[in-house]
Amino acid sequence: MPIFDSTQIQQLPMPGGQDPRQALLSQMHDLQLPEAIGWFPPAPGWIALFLLLLMALTGLLLWLVQRRRQRRYRHQALAALAAIESAREDGACAQCLATMRLLKRVYFTAYPDKRSQDAGLFGRDWLQRLAASCQRPLAVDEVGEFIEAALYQAKMEPSKQQMRFLFDTARRWIRHHQPAPQHRLPQRRLPQRKPLMAQTEAQRV
Repeated sequence: MPIFDSTQIQQLPMPGGQDPRQALLSQMHDLQLPEAIGWFPPAPGWIALFLLLLMALTGLLLWLVQRRRQRRYRHQALAALAAIESAREDGACAQCLATMRLLKRVYFTAYPDKRSQDAGLFGRDWLQRLAASCQRPLAVDEVGEFIEAALYQAKMEPSKQQMRFLFDTARRWIRHHQPAPQHRLPQRRLPQRKPLMAQTEAQRV
């Protein structure tokens, strides 16, 4: 049984003849809610997470910058190859010679420790060495056949199809050759190319 019911509350004497229910309601106050939790200062867990993300982004940025520097010589080589390919007025044999010289420059830029070992290679032996350092297969036998005929035996002028095949093979090697360990070469740049000279006699490349 409740201590007070509505009938008893109505019978309570109130000063000034005020309604007891109104008197009780006037004594009630609004609920006091706690203040909202702010974002600052953040909790220690959020600070640690932010620092980890910042370190990860910094490491990724440094890796991208280093990778771009490491691959700079490839972009330079591709641009040089495009210039050789567009110099049709020099003749197919001169283009073959310039392409083989360019591949040697790129090779020794990527593998500077092999200069004394591989500098004397030419012809198919040189193309085989290129194929061994490439991540993609190279048709060195087909290229070597007309390269030797054009440069070292002076028997023929390569056809347009053969020249296109040579440029595609050179482009494939430049893009996909396996470089030397990066800690040994902090930054690689392609050496400056000598002026292109049309030479049709047999020369070692």
